[in-house]
Amino acid sequence: MSSAPLLSCGVPMITMGDEYGHTKEGNNNTYCHDSDLNYVRWDQLAADPSGFHRFIRLLINFRRATPALQRTSYVTDKDIQWHGELPNQPDWSDTSRLVAFTLSDGKGGGLYVAFNTSHMPRLLRLPAWAGRVWQPLVDTSKVAPYDFLAADGVLSAADVAAARRSLAMWTADHTYPVLPWSCIVLVSAPEDPASTNMIRCVCMCMCVCFVGKCFTAVHACVRG
Repeated sequence: MSSAPLLSCGVPMITMGDEYGHTKEGNNNTYCHDSDLNYVRWDQLAADPSGFHRFIRLLINFRRATPALQRTSYVTDKDIQWHGELPNQPDWSDTSRLVAFTLSDGKGGGLYVAFNTSHMPRLLRLPAWAGRVWQPLVDTSKVAPYDFLAADGVLSAADVAAARRSLAMWTADHTYPVLPWSCIVLVSAPEDPASTNMIRCVCMCMCVCFVGKCFTAVHACVRG
């Protein structure tokens, strides 16, 4: 859950080496170890086989560029809204394993963040903001580099656009699936009515085709 401190108010506390996934193998007191438990392995940083350093670097840059995450005072009810599986219905019970919130930038935009710490997937209903759409940015359940959708040389702008189109059947309906043990971040962007209508038509056609195939299969079973 390295995303949590970088998406929170205040100064994120990150241990040196976290940015490339350094591990002490569960040892929380390694002061006397002259070994890889304490060495900062810059060669691992350069290799970055899991894409984790890229993810952390982009998330830090996103934090720097996002006014909603650069506050000098604590957030109020005007700035933050808490959610559960449904907008404005957070579950604060002891058994809840989901927390979600939106942060407003004060100019009509903002971001939606959700953490699912359970072993079960959740289908979230996103809050509807007039004239805005939600664009996926971070999904830690995705394989790198698609865990952070940014055109940075690893992914091109066309790659990012294609990845977002693949998720448009969810976001056009103001929903998003969040898988177990994962975090998502979506950013608010101005709505393009033509694009939104096209996506909804495509989704409707897909649903019609799916229902048609199911009907055909059932009919074949009945006849057989």
